Amino acid sequence: MRIDEWTRDYDKARTRRMRKTQFRRALDLCNLALHDSELCRLEDHYQSLGHPDFVDYLSFADDIEAIFAEPHLERKPEVQPRLFCVPDETQTNEVVQDKQQVLDNCLRRIAKRVTSHFSCILHRRQTG
Repeated sequence: MRIDEWTRDYDKARTRRMRKTQFRRALDLCNLALHDSELCRLEDHYQSLGHPDFVDYLSFADDIEAIFAEPHLERKPEVQPRLFCVPDETQTNEVVQDKQQVLDNCLRRIAKRVTSHFSCILHRRQTG
């Protein structure tokens, strides 16, 4: 799923950031069906440095894309793709239990939507 395709129109000046309300609108267009609490966690995590009402949407899009492939691989055809591995630093992060559950639920829902989206695309390609 290319999140940046749904978000780039909100960033006319190409600043890598968009208002949090626009971020919610863009994610809604992706049909991820995230709850308000999940959207708040994403907004907090990807908040633009020095701009509290904005989200660094390209970091979010790169993180989502990194799950499936090397980000911006189309710009680097000579690069050998690698399998995704969880960075070591995430093993030492501590998250408050209730926030961890919200984050886990959010990530599970995104994964489920992305998986079903790709399944539909594959099915359409196979059936012609």
